[in-house]
Amino acid sequence: MLNTTKLELLLPKHPLSFDIYGDGRFILLLTEKSNNYIKQFEGQSYCMVLGVAYSFFLRELKKEEK
Repeated sequence: MLNTTKLELLLPKHPLSFDIYGDGRFILLLTEKSNNYIKQFEGQSYCMVLGVAYSFFLRELKKEEK
């Protein structure tokens, strides 16, 4: 799945914030709009942290459906 598609699915429900440390680690903060819960993801690349955040998003959707 393309990163753009993942962003299109994440952004309507979760504002995202990206940062990068001096050693090249990427940080993604995913905030839930309904309760301001913040989840942090770290990784060596933009694609990695976005993929992990997207997987987390899908797991949370499945929990909501049950």
